[in-house]
Amino acid sequence: MRTAGDSWRRSLRGCCISRWATGRICRHNAEKPEETVLDIAVNTAIGQKNLFGVKENKKLLTGNEGFSAGTAVCDWTAIFYKEFGIEDDFEGYLSELEQKVTEEYAADGGLDSTKATEWHRTILVVTALGGDATAFGTHPDGTKINLVADGIYNYINEDLANQGINGFIYALLALDCGGYEIPEGAKYTRETMVSSLIAEQHEDGSFGFGDRSDIDMTGMALHALAPYSDDPEIKAVIDAGFEFLSNAQNGDGTFDGMGGKTSESASQVIIALCANGIDPRTDERFIKHGTSVYDAVFEFRQKDKTFSHTPDDGKGDALATDQAMMALLSLINFENGKSGAFIFTD
Repeated sequence: MRTAGDSWRRSLRGCCISRWATGRICRHNAEKPEETVLDIAVNTAIGQKNLFGVKENKKLLTGNEGFSAGTAVCDWTAIFYKEFGIEDDFEGYLSELEQKVTEEYAADGGLDSTKATEWHRTILVVTALGGDATAFGTHPDGTKINLVADGIYNYINEDLANQGINGFIYALLALDCGGYEIPEGAKYTRETMVSSLIAEQHEDGSFGFGDRSDIDMTGMALHALAPYSDDPEIKAVIDAGFEFLSNAQNGDGTFDGMGGKTSESASQVIIALCANGIDPRTDERFIKHGTSVYDAVFEFRQKDKTFSHTPDDGKGDALATDQAMMALLSLINFENGKSGAFIFTD
C-alpha cells in the first residue's frame, strides 16, 4: 500500500485552474497536459490499483489478495473498469462472484440477513459485466438464483425499509440499470418504492437518516428518482432536494459529510445533478465564489490520481476513489445523453 504525496489542492498553490465546458482541466504552470473527463476517469481507475498494491501493468480484478468479488469496494471498481473500457478479467470476476453467491445461498439462504443493498450492488455489478441477475448462482436444488426477485420485488427478508431509505434507493437503481421487469402480484413495485422514498423527504428538501439531513443520502435519493421526474410530484421533490443541496454547499464549492468536508459528498451531488440532466460544471446554483462542485472535488485528488476522503488526509481512499469514479462516469454518461451512473442497456 503506497503513501500518497502532497494533495491535489496543495500541488496547485499559485496555479490558476480552469475547467472548460468540454470537461477538460487545464492546470496553468503545471507540467501535465489537459485531461478530458474520460482521461481523468481512466487515470483514477488505474490509480486505484495502487491502493491494493497492484502494479499498473497487472490486472486488478482477479488473482490479487485483498481484492475479492462480492465486497463493496471491489464490486464498484469492477463496474467502473468495465464502463471506462479498461482491460481486465471481467469473466473471471463474474465467475468468482457467482461462486460466492452460490455458496452464500447454500450457507445462509441469501446474501445477507438485514441488508437488501447486498443484493442491489450484486445486481449492478452482474449487469454491468454482462451477466443476467435473474439467473445468477445456483440454489442447492439446482435451480438458478433470481437476485432481482430475492433482493427487490419479492424481497426474501422482512422489509426493504429495514435498511432505511437505502433499501429503496438502491432497489430502484438496480432495477433501472438493466430495465428489469417486475411481475404482477409482486410484493414491491416501482411505484410503491418511489412512493416510500419520497415520503421520507424532510421539510427542508433533504433526505437522511431519521430526522437528520444528510448530503450524501439526498444526492443518492435524487439519483434514484431521476428516471421518474416526468411525474410533476416527483419533479417537485427533486427540485426541493436540489434547493437544499445548493443552500448547503460551502463557499469553496465543497460539501460537508460526516466529520467535515468529504469528497464523497461532492461526488454524490455531481452524480445527482448529472442523473437529472444538470451540468455540475456550469449550473449557477452549484457554483460558489467561482468554484463549482465539479471543481471542488479535485481538492481531494492525490498525485497518484486517487481521491482522499477529506482534503487533509494526504493519501487516497478506496471508497472515496470509487465514488469519484461514479461521479466521473455520471458526467461521461451525461455528455453522451444518458441519465445516471448505472445505465447498462442501450
